[in-house]
Amino acid sequence: MSVMNEAINLLKSAKDQLSASKAQRAIHEKIQEAERAIQLGHAEMGQSLGFQLCYCS
Repeated sequence: MSVMNEAINLLKSAKDQLSASKAQRAIHEKIQEAERAIQLGHAEMGQSLGFQLCYCS
């Protein structure tokens, strides 16, 4: 999974080099979506391995 995190960091670096624009905002949103998907994947993988998830608020 660290490979995915490295890819996200590379995308963030590339996004930061763009001028402030609609494209930069759109890329930022897509990066956030990818990060959420990775977190969900981690949770689902843990659950499938028998780990109990905490539903704390």
